[in-house]
Amino acid sequence: MFRILAPRGRDAQTIHTVLAGAEIEAEIVASLPALTAGLSGAAGVVVTEESLDGPDLPALIVQMDAQPAWSDLSFIVLATKQSGSRPRQNAAVLEQLGNTLLLERPLSAATLGRAARAALRARQRQLSVRDMSERLEHMVAERTAALARSEAQLRAMFDGFPDCLFTFAVTEAGPVFDSLNGNTARMMGASADYICGQVPAAVMQPRLAALMNHHIEQSLHTGSTVRYTAEVPGPTPNASPLLVQEVVITPILDETGAVFRLLGVARDVTMRTVLEARLRQAQKMEAVGQLTGGVAHDFNNLLQVVMSGLTLMERATDPARRAQLADSVRRAATRGGELTKRLLTVARRQQLTPVRTDLESWLDDGAEELLSRALRGDIRLLREIESGLPAIEVDQAELELALLNLAVNARDAMPAGGTFAVRATAHQFGPGDDPDGLRGAFVAIALS
Repeated sequence: MFRILAPRGRDAQTIHTVLAGAEIEAEIVASLPALTAGLSGAAGVVVTEESLDGPDLPALIVQMDAQPAWSDLSFIVLATKQSGSRPRQNAAVLEQLGNTLLLERPLSAATLGRAARAALRARQRQLSVRDMSERLEHMVAERTAALARSEAQLRAMFDGFPDCLFTFAVTEAGPVFDSLNGNTARMMGASADYICGQVPAAVMQPRLAALMNHHIEQSLHTGSTVRYTAEVPGPTPNASPLLVQEVVITPILDETGAVFRLLGVARDVTMRTVLEARLRQAQKMEAVGQLTGGVAHDFNNLLQVVMSGLTLMERATDPARRAQLADSVRRAATRGGELTKRLLTVARRQQLTPVRTDLESWLDDGAEELLSRALRGDIRLLREIESGLPAIEVDQAELELALLNLAVNARDAMPAGGTFAVRATAHQFGPGDDPDGLRGAFVAIALS
């Protein structure tokens, strides 16, 4: 709604009639104070030049200066036509009011109507800007509040995380600590304010800093997560002398795919490491127990071969036969020594020694005889070795003991006699041929 201030004669009513003809709502005010009081809801103002005078004018100017940023209220000033320039005081008042349009009288109703419609359109655009600005401000306030809540939640999660959390900012001087939670500060023995902005070498032991820098460079170079384990000093004098930490460093990428920050997590795995060591020790003791039982079984088998050989030697009269039996007994005793050596090898954590072996020659060299001694007379030993069989890499003592154990088991499983067959064939495994992933040339030994 327009405000009209034209206190002389019928000017106000005439202006009101013209605006009504232009379909513009208007209200006539009687004085400058009334005009000043009603500016807040005005769409525009039509005043006569002579009404802009007197002691109440400064209050109007102050009100115009106090407009919000989006507002620029239009003043249409109807002035008496003058032959020369306008008085300086009048010009200064128009300048102080701001957005003014000076129309000299007499003027047509159409001119005043067009000027008022133009002022109304300008005011409508200003109000649209105001509404949009208020919506944007409301959205910004909501987003700011949501961001503040999210940051508070993230900070609570960050500080309350049971492990050490920290981030590195990637700078020209290298990665520097950017943020860290309370657990990290306590572990490093310094405040977060002191640590942030420092490179690892400035706040960590040289050994630990070098280890961390190495893995940071690896993560930056590959753009992937890296893991490593380190022994670190405890945070307090009462803590363990050394704690075992598992450290995970993950790169954070920007919109171009470049690493601009690194996230680090350090977890205390001391107890897990201790429990794993205890589990390995328990498994080792169990394995030693199983090995001891297996060795006793193997040794018993060898003793049976020795006893059988000695019994046959007592019965044999042919010197050649006795020499052959004595050689078998000697070989069994040698195998017993190798069995003891095997036990010592495991106890001392030494590796077995596979050698290149021709299977058929190895059987001819006494292994077949040893198997025969382990079987009874009513069990026939059948040997089927594929011709042209390639040499194999095997620990001969281990292979002999394995075959001997299976022979004794087979003898016990055939109380009425039978045949114990040893077969060997060549196999070539390609990609995907074997479920265990074997590839290349192998020799399969089948016992039945």
